[in-house]
Amino acid sequence: MIVSLASRADSEPAAKDIHSSPAVGGKGLRVDCIHGDRHQTDRNAALSALRKGKLAALVATDVAARGLDVHGISTVVNFDAAKNLDSHVHRVGGAGRLDGGEYGKGPAYTLLP
Repeated sequence: MIVSLASRADSEPAAKDIHSSPAVGGKGLRVDCIHGDRHQTDRNAALSALRKGKLAALVATDVAARGLDVHGISTVVNFDAAKNLDSHVHRVGGAGRLDGGEYGKGPAYTLLP
């Protein structure tokens, strides 16, 4: 699962909330985040862990997730609305979901206040 949001400041708290949420059974799901303030090595490590199936979710800001292509991810959750249509398309079309093939289908949820 990829969780998208606009703010770098919200990305790490969101990852911690998902990790410890009773709504997901409080199971301590492995979650990481990528954003512009993280070192490129850390972002690459998070993406590698997601690709290898070691993460249940990756929280990503719009900028960090732009061009993200991770096959096998079917669910995208937007923790906030994208600022424009282009950003929305990149969010829900991420993870190789727009290729139309085997990985091209899956739910995308947008949480609004």
